[in-house]
Amino acid sequence: MQHITSFIDHAAYSRLRFAFLSLLAALMLAIPVLAHHGTAASYDADKTVTLKGTVTQFVWANPHSQLHWDVKDADGKVVNWGGELHSIAQLIANGWNKNLLKPGDEVTVSGHPSKAGSPYMVVISLKTADGKEYYRDAAGAEKADK
Repeated sequence: MQHITSFIDHAAYSRLRFAFLSLLAALMLAIPVLAHHGTAASYDADKTVTLKGTVTQFVWANPHSQLHWDVKDADGKVVNWGGELHSIAQLIANGWNKNLLKPGDEVTVSGHPSKAGSPYMVVISLKTADGKEYYRDAAGAEKADK
């Protein structure tokens, strides 16, 4: 059995090998993009819940910042809720900053709840104790202005 380089010249073989490796690299880089899901996969966009509580943690991180806060249910039991936010760049563009929230701050949070029924949501808006409102994205702010 003869090696492939016996049938094609070395330059053509190098171009073919480069093309194959480039295609393989492009496919590998595309895998994380394919793995990312939209909020519709995990959250019920037909439902909006609004909860008042106390911040326990504000995670300023990419790809999604997170908010965690304690909420008292109808029986007085404390339930720790979590909320997914946008990336740091998108939050900054909408007026957020890493020092906006700290443990102990009172907040009112609105969002679409988890389809799984867990105490987690994609946050649409947040109101601080001083009455300032912050939105997950610009579309939320535009709707509030109307």
